[in-house]
Amino acid sequence: FHPFSLRVTIDTLEVEDAAAGLLLARAETVDASISPRRILSGLSPVSRVRVANYALRIVDANRPLLDRLRTREGSKEPLPDIHLVGGRIGIGPLGPVTRLDATLTEVRIRPVTYMGTRVDVAAKEVDGELSVPGHPPGALPFSSVDADLFAGEGIVRIRRFSAEGRSASLRLSGVVDPRRGEAN
Repeated sequence: FHPFSLRVTIDTLEVEDAAAGLLLARAETVDASISPRRILSGLSPVSRVRVANYALRIVDANRPLLDRLRTREGSKEPLPDIHLVGGRIGIGPLGPVTRLDATLTEVRIRPVTYMGTRVDVAAKEVDGELSVPGHPPGALPFSSVDADLFAGEGIVRIRRFSAEGRSASLRLSGVVDPRRGEAN
């Protein structure tokens, strides 16, 4: 126990998208660090969240909720440091993603001064299908994916993206501006 670092632990947490009526996430353990300094400054009291042994399921019906979370309507304060350890994610159908399943070894999302939000992802056993209209479906046969990127002001800066598999390998870096439809 430390007076400037309080922690709340929740065992077996389930999050439901009430508008879509779907279970969005389930976690065995969630630890939230509460910062008295943040409370006194008028910010959200949560400074750090650690989620272990979790499962996420995202489909098209969740799109309105995901858009609100992505844009964080009405919020100017930074996200807390989010650390996800030992989970599974299932996506699809969602836009061009017909199906995507992966084991997420570690995901870390944290605010970085002047750069926006930093996202680090380490995944294994990535399997899925993409379907773009006018093209045949494509498979995602990757045994591992590692990514390090920054997101801020509608722009994504990819520092490092690496996907490895038996039949394919992919490495990316650059800047993506979805608002303008540009990528460098």
